[in-house]
Amino acid sequence: MLCHIIRIMRSQGGQSAVEFALILPILMLVLLGITDFGRILNQQQLVTEAARAAVRTVVVSGNWRDADTVVKNIDSSYTVTVSPKTWTTSNATITVTVSTKVTAISPMTGAFFKSRYISNSVKVTGESSMPAERLSI
Repeated sequence: MLCHIIRIMRSQGGQSAVEFALILPILMLVLLGITDFGRILNQQQLVTEAARAAVRTVVVSGNWRDADTVVKNIDSSYTVTVSPKTWTTSNATITVTVSTKVTAISPMTGAFFKSRYISNSVKVTGESSMPAERLSI
C-alpha cells in the first residue's frame, strides 16, 4: 500500500498540463503579436499606395483637392495632407501624406509601438512625393 502511494506521488502525469498552462499565455501573446504586426504592416502598405495614387493625381491634374477624392475612394477613414497647396513652378515637389489608426488585438502590441503609455491603436502614416507636371489650378 505504501509503495502504491509513493508511486502516485512520483507520477508525472500532471506535469505536462502545468507546463502547458504556464506557456499558453506567452504563446498567445506571441501569436496575437504576429497577427497585429501583419495587420499594421498591411495598413502601412495601403496608406503608402493611397499616398502614391493621390500625389500622382495631383501632379497630373494640378489641383490639390483631387488628392482627398482619390484617397477617400480607397478608404474613407484615411486623413490626407497635401504640401504645398499651390505651386508656381512646374518643377515644384508635391508631397501627399496619408494616415490612419489601426486598432491592435493585443494590448502588448500597442505597448510595443507606444513608449509612454499603453494604447490599442497605432498611427500608420504613408508619404509620397513627385515633381509637379503642371502649374496649380
